[in-house]
Amino acid sequence: MAKFVYLLAVLPVGAPGLVLGLSYVLAFNLPNSVLGLLYGSALLIAFCNFYHYHSQGFLTIMTGMRATPPALRETVMCMGGGLTHVLRDAVLPFMIPTIISTFFFLFMRSMVTLSAVIFLISPKVSVASVQVMRLDDSGLVSQAAAFSICVMASVLGAMLLMQLLMMATGKRRRM
Repeated sequence: MAKFVYLLAVLPVGAPGLVLGLSYVLAFNLPNSVLGLLYGSALLIAFCNFYHYHSQGFLTIMTGMRATPPALRETVMCMGGGLTHVLRDAVLPFMIPTIISTFFFLFMRSMVTLSAVIFLISPKVSVASVQVMRLDDSGLVSQAAAFSICVMASVLGAMLLMQLLMMATGKRRRM
């Protein structure tokens, strides 16, 4: 069962974003369906980005879980803690930096992706990377460059925030 879950988790790595985007259009562009309500929404774009990039995050989290000391997990279990206590008291404190970096990885990749979301935007909802492409295609190169700088600034701001959170968790961990 664990191998099947692992296969499902890493499956999106094998599918290009173009294929994912087209499959989302075919699946969610149904007018009389519950799934059709999601088409053209920010929720669908966020879900698509998460699914497209979650394999890298999954592998990072799994590696981080293996880095927790086995003796610590065994100690919590010997003290009478169940799985919830092991996760909360032994694994999660070691995983906080990994979880923070994985969240920001997903955010930064989603900020600059084009491949899957190009098919999911609507007149009401768009993403920054698609707007840059549209401005450039319209011949508005200087506006596209300015918008690109804004995207880069937000990604750099996210990186700075991630560094601050990592330093804060590192200080808390040392105490």
